[in-house]
Amino acid sequence: MDLQNDSNHCGACGQVCPSGRCSAGQCQSVSACGDGSIGDTETCDDNNTTSGDGCSASCASETGWSCQGAPSHCQRLEAEPNDTRETATAVPGLRSVVLRGDISSNSDVDVYRLMVTAITDLRLDTFDGSYTGSGAGTCKDVDTLLELFREDGTELATDDDSGTALCSSLSPQNNSEVMRLPAGTYYIRVSSVSTATIPAYTLRVQLQALCGDGTREGTEQCDDGNTTAGDRCSATCRVEMASEVESNDTVETAQSLSSLPSLIGSSISPGTDEDVFRFTLDARSDLEIETFDGSYTGENAKSCDDIDTYLELLSADGTVLDSNDDSGSGSCSLLDPERSSLLKGMAPGTYFVRVSSYGSVVLPAYSVSFQILAQCGDGVVTGSEECDGGAGCSATCERIPSCGDGYLDYPEACDDNNTADGDGCSSTCQLPGLQEEVEPNGTLAEADARASSSPSVLLTRSSTGIAGGFQDPQDLDVYTLQLEAAATVRLETVQGGLNMCDFGLDTLLRLSDAQGTELSADDDGGNGFCSLLEVSLQAGTYYVTVAHLGPAEPVSYGLKVSFQE
Repeated sequence: MDLQNDSNHCGACGQVCPSGRCSAGQCQSVSACGDGSIGDTETCDDNNTTSGDGCSASCASETGWSCQGAPSHCQRLEAEPNDTRETATAVPGLRSVVLRGDISSNSDVDVYRLMVTAITDLRLDTFDGSYTGSGAGTCKDVDTLLELFREDGTELATDDDSGTALCSSLSPQNNSEVMRLPAGTYYIRVSSVSTATIPAYTLRVQLQALCGDGTREGTEQCDDGNTTAGDRCSATCRVEMASEVESNDTVETAQSLSSLPSLIGSSISPGTDEDVFRFTLDARSDLEIETFDGSYTGENAKSCDDIDTYLELLSADGTVLDSNDDSGSGSCSLLDPERSSLLKGMAPGTYFVRVSSYGSVVLPAYSVSFQILAQCGDGVVTGSEECDGGAGCSATCERIPSCGDGYLDYPEACDDNNTADGDGCSSTCQLPGLQEEVEPNGTLAEADARASSSPSVLLTRSSTGIAGGFQDPQDLDVYTLQLEAAATVRLETVQGGLNMCDFGLDTLLRLSDAQGTELSADDDGGNGFCSLLEVSLQAGTYYVTVAHLGPAEPVSYGLKVSFQE
């Protein structure tokens, strides 16, 4: 009997292997290519069976790539020499890819060739050699210079230290030069700022928006899955202008917008004219409505010359919900979530927008734009959404709080993104080893009652602390402290962990004697806005008061106590 390889009699105990595989006396698991686990015949597994991303369709590492971990994170390796545009290393045609290189001498530079197939928002970041493509990158002992060039060699953008530490970053959020890059060939150059060599660095290339892929992202106004004009979304993913249809000066005669986003070209004549537009939101949405002058087409720069508009948002019954005069460019109008909470998470339904001329002056031409900044149900978390789809997300894209989701929600005292014990946050998201607060305990008498009741809430030399909470901003908690002998007492409020105060908690800690006379107090002596007292006390009875200074919503806290002779 082969106990080393017989799957029915595997190992010294002769166990039957569920997988049907026995090797070296141990049962082996069976993995399939694309499942994220590396099987016996696989050299990588990146959770898919697509070639061209470093790990092939048969889960083999591809030439010119380095794959690490399970699931595998693959990096494209630079191919030297690559110090000119002619010898540049090609960047794979992926939405996000990490390349790995080194600067071997003070004259070495690395050049990469990027082919962009459609208008894109581009992001480039450098990190040190430890970055695999997963999680946050670090920048230890690396100082890079990052440059982006057009195909003809003209420099578009450059950055030294806008990334992590001394690493570099070019992003649409901070660099307009990498927003809405036209299709074409670009070159990325990485070099060392000082004369020092860089044994290893990584370069992350991300297409944060790609016009025509069917998902509206970044600076796109629309994306209908193609780059064809004439279908309300232009070849450059900008909303194409439609014309106003008169008469539309009342809610009853309002011009209907078939869908959003929309851009309408219109006029106000005579000066007392009003234009009313009707639209319907199919899902909870963040909305932006803005006016411009007649020169704006959606493709050019926004402008507002020689016009002054007034904008109103109306409910289905015609009630004015919000209005704006001059928050847009110049004297144009703007309603958006940043300036009005009513435009944030708007409920599904029918709404009206009314545009008029401020001062009843004739406006020969103007345009009004309707943009959905976030729409619940599209699977993309944007705007005011806390989530969008999946377990733990409501139909209105709000989180459904649960222990282990990584968010601290009352009455949780901690949440470390799991429900395991033994890691400083219990399986029920409470701080281990602490007594539980019992209400009411807002006075000295109530504190004594809690100390003598069962279960007792009492601080003694054997205590490690109390887990409490504030249900409203006026709530305060009083605890009895009894000392059988003189001791130095350390009292500290915490939140999120036994050594943390990271979630906005703001407390005030007071220590009083048996008559209620205050002996000591502290506001922000602990971590963050938490409190800390360290006081030498004689034997006797004392009271510890924890007061709530913020936030306004219900919040949990921990009161730690320790003693020294």
